[in-house]
Parts: sequence; structure tokens; C-alpha cells
Amino acid sequence: MAVLFHPLEAVPVGNPALPSLLQEGIFVPDISWSNPQCGASGDYLIQKRLRPCQQSDSLGLHHASLWGQSEMAIATWSIRERFNLQIELGSGQFFWQWQQGAQNLSGQSTGGLIGNADAKLVIFDVRDTMLDAHAGGWMGMGGSASINGTAVAHRTRAALRYWQLGVAMTQKISIFSPYLGVAVNRTHFQVSSLFPALGAFHARHIVGPFGGCSICAGSRFLINLEWRGWFEEGIALSAQLRL
Repeated sequence: MAVLFHPLEAVPVGNPALPSLLQEGIFVPDISWSNPQCGASGDYLIQKRLRPCQQSDSLGLHHASLWGQSEMAIATWSIRERFNLQIELGSGQFFWQWQQGAQNLSGQSTGGLIGNADAKLVIFDVRDTMLDAHAGGWMGMGGSASINGTAVAHRTRAALRYWQLGVAMTQKISIFSPYLGVAVNRTHFQVSSLFPALGAFHARHIVGPFGGCSICAGSRFLINLEWRGWFEEGIALSAQLRL
């Protein structure tokens, strides 16, 4: 069982068995009790449907959604192939829209910082069943907005925070390590400096499946493809290298 604590943008869950998949280093011998790793990931959020939170409930906001993409650099410290400490930094571009009465409000948010820190711990292997928990978000993103197609003169600010719990089953089959799980996701998204309304939202759906597959032809490098559904629609591609 692997436990993941992921304290700082909806990022891909990743293969929960990652600490045990890369078993040999390029520069650090595999007999070492720890080793560094590096990687990169790209995530495409196809759609995340939202609902107004309590502070925006009286504004009549509806049909809200969020979509976009992000790119992250990954630095990892792996201990005994059972425990990973990981930092991810990057940025992205996101688009959002909702309706308020007869008005359609939309915009985009770019720049800013997406920062994640996580810890993955493999507790025990029972048919490679894993437990995953993480949280995160992005900050400092600004951009343009429009109301019924007319541009708003001032820039908006957007922020997103989320936490997520999931359980997954992984099975190693030759060079492939497919996994499938279910996640509970809670997201808070807010757009400020937007007249006539402050948009604050939660995820419309909080439970959904995720799945993917890691391909590791050797023991130093792997690539991972992942899909998420229902609580958000998204796909992600990542790569990891053991140094």
C-alpha cells in the first residue's frame, strides 16, 4: 500500500507504486539507500464542472466550468525504494466561464505559479493495492475577462485549491504497470476583481475514477499516461528518471 501526501492545480495522481518502480540509478548505485530523481509532466484538463459555493449562492451563477493545461518540472528524493519526497514547479494556462442570469462571463488565467510537494510511501504490497492522498492548487494567475463578449477593462485574479483522496490497484506485467482507482476530490476556485460578481465555486462532482499505465523498459526511466473522469475530465503524460 502506498500513501501519498501532496500539499500544494489539479495535477495527475500518478502511479501510486512509483517508489518501487525505478530500482537502478544512472550515477548512484542501486545499493544506495537513497537516490535523486527528476522528471517532467504535462497535464490537459479537458473540463471540470463547477457549482457556486455558499458565498456566491445568491448571485444566480450556473453552468460554470474550467479547462486548460499545465507543465511541471519534477524533483524527487527516493528512500529505499519505498518512500518518495517530491517537489513539482511549473505554470499553465486555464480558461473559465459561467452564466449569471442573461450574462455570460468568461476569461483566462495565465502565469503565476503551480507548486506541489508530495510524499509517497509504500507500506505493503497486497496485489499492489495503493492508497493516495494529496492536496494542491495554483496562485498568482491573472488574465483577461469578458461579459457577453465585451472585454472587461481591468485584469482578473484567479486562485484554485484542492484536496484529494484515492485508492488504486496496480499490477506489474512485464514492462507495463497499469493501475485503476477511484478518487474523492474537493476543489475551490475563485475569480476576483471581476465586476459585477465575485465568482467562487466548488467542484460539481467530487467522486470519479482514474487510471493509467507506466512503461518502464529498464529500471532507470519510465513514462506514465493517465486519465481522470467524472470529478474532472483530464489526461496527463509524465516521465521520470532515476539519477
